[in-house]
Amino acid sequence: MANTYDRLVNPKFQAFDSNGVPLSGGKLFSYETGTTTKKTTYSTPAGTANTNPIVLNSRGEATVCGSGYYTFGLYPATETADPPTGSAIWTQDNILLSTDVFLTLKDDTTTGAVLTSLGHTALAQVLIANATVSAYLDDLDFTTLTKALAATSTMGAWLTALGISAPIQTFLDDATIQAARVTLGITAAYSDLGTTNAYVITPSPAITSYVGGMRFLVMIGVGNTNTGACTLNVNGLGATSIKLAGDVHPAAGQLVAGQLCDFVYDGNFQLLNPVEPHNFATGSYTGDAAATKAVTGVGFRPIHVAIFGANTMRGYKTDTMGTYALAAYNTMDYWAVDLIISLDADGFTVGDGTGTTNAFNANGNVYHYVCKK
Repeated sequence: MANTYDRLVNPKFQAFDSNGVPLSGGKLFSYETGTTTKKTTYSTPAGTANTNPIVLNSRGEATVCGSGYYTFGLYPATETADPPTGSAIWTQDNILLSTDVFLTLKDDTTTGAVLTSLGHTALAQVLIANATVSAYLDDLDFTTLTKALAATSTMGAWLTALGISAPIQTFLDDATIQAARVTLGITAAYSDLGTTNAYVITPSPAITSYVGGMRFLVMIGVGNTNTGACTLNVNGLGATSIKLAGDVHPAAGQLVAGQLCDFVYDGNFQLLNPVEPHNFATGSYTGDAAATKAVTGVGFRPIHVAIFGANTMRGYKTDTMGTYALAAYNTMDYWAVDLIISLDADGFTVGDGTGTTNAFNANGNVYHYVCKK
């Protein structure tokens, strides 16, 4: 719609000198409020521009219309400089001449409908979009960012789900919301976006700092089962150690791919539901007579392996035996370096038993084992 301009005083502005005599030829300067930048006034509501300064008629009158806020300075007819150098009869700041901005917003059907749906009255609808009112709210520490938060779909949906109305959402910033989550014990679940031993989540709205008592449920990513000490990084705030009770790092396999891990921050991330580590495993394998054969799938590095063969051979190795292992056959016991060669991260390796007829790796023979951690 077309702009309209309100009169400074209806029907006309009139000024007087210090003796109460109409200020014939007086000069009225108009500026952006609080500045020395000239701002146009108008001689008609439709928008015919006045000179600046306006020269008052013989009765000290002028028609002065405008839009928004002004600073006015009134000077005697003897003032000839522009900008004026003499003494003003008076100056006035923050003179509001038009509600045109308000009218435009109120008449905008889309904006009006949205604000009405949030429960804002027509007056409140006007105030929300007005730049001067926004500045006033900023002075009260309601920052522009804070006022805009309710417009973000993620934030708005999250708060609405908690029963927090849209008008209240407007005055909540991210830090306030995250603090409320800690106080209320609100826990959300997030998918791990990191790698093995270096877990990453990105909550939205973002966490801006780690705070004691924060709690997160994290679904460990595919292939990310831990192999030992590990960390969690939230919103890029820094990788922070994951610990168990007693301030110890998790052992391998205590955070498993697909597990929903429960963490509470206390300077580290305490894992409340670790998977209990495997300490015992059994299995079998078929020999192939190769010089070395790796037996895997145990799930941990054993410290003790016992092997039993169909040919009545028995073998033992512990992590204190160095390169040797013990073999027993009927009533014979002997040491060798190529029986059980090593204890590995996920099992053990057997050899071809040189000189002992493929003790624990005879081709086609089935062997059974017991591993202890």
